[in-house]
Amino acid sequence: MKKVLLSIVALLGLSGYALAGSPTAPSANPVVIVGTSPVSGTVTVTQGTGTNLHAVVDSGTITAVTSITNPVAVTGTFYQATQPVSAASLPLPTGAATEATLSTLNGKVTACNTGAVVLTPTTTQNHAHVSIPTTAGGTLLIAANTSRKSLLIQNIGSFAMFCGNTGVTTSGATGGEKIDIGANFLDDTAVFNGAVYCIGSGGTTTAAYREVQ
Repeated sequence: MKKVLLSIVALLGLSGYALAGSPTAPSANPVVIVGTSPVSGTVTVTQGTGTNLHAVVDSGTITAVTSITNPVAVTGTFYQATQPVSAASLPLPTGAATEATLSTLNGKVTACNTGAVVLTPTTTQNHAHVSIPTTAGGTLLIAANTSRKSLLIQNIGSFAMFCGNTGVTTSGATGGEKIDIGANFLDDTAVFNGAVYCIGSGGTTTAAYREVQ
């Protein structure tokens, strides 16, 4: 009878427990029970502690946390958003200007904060409107000027006219230049520095001139 019971115990995996009436002491080995099995006698249960409970991870994958549903408090010491930096401690790049080089440069540049810079023109202009009648020999339009650089003559009257040196006639026989109504004559190449006379052709007209010297 005892051998039969021992076989049943071994079959059920209850080898860690003593059968009723058996002098065998309880075993310290773990017992695995599958399904429902009747147990007789005394069963000792050991309370789990940090010493006899162990969790071992020998394989698997750890998944990173990508989101947190509930708020999580973050505490501790943090740096302020803007960190103070001393410019005196920053290194200057190669060739950078310093106070010494700037003072030297200032001595080579004309100061512009002392007032307006006055520009003196190198040329001047003379201009006028002159009535040109049909008087023989012509009417003086502009006097001689050895500093003359260019001369522009325009006919703004109602009759054609001839302009040239002294004694100019309407026929142009003395070298006069004909200037029709609304036309102009520009002398800016081999500039004539002498006096210029003009005479109206068919009636009194008006001449406008601009002289640059």
